[in-house]
Amino acid sequence: MDKFLPPYQPKYYLDPNNPAAFGGLTGPDWYFELRYQIQKAMEDAKHVIKEVDDEFYQYFGRRYGLIEEYKTEGTDIRVVTGW
Repeated sequence: MDKFLPPYQPKYYLDPNNPAAFGGLTGPDWYFELRYQIQKAMEDAKHVIKEVDDEFYQYFGRRYGLIEEYKTEGTDIRVVTGW
């Protein structure tokens, strides 16, 4: 896995000696522009996910695709979640 993933260097982290606020997105003037940018990034991410899935397959011989199903055989209703 170390060959596949880059070294972990978080851009943002909690530091009691240097307090910061996370999640204060924007004020009302820029809210819809921000939501548009988030939506566009999510749509653009689809091709990146496919590329990384192919690269992951090269390393580990398995792939997950855009959506990983779990115990869906014979079901009529499925719940889709994200994290």
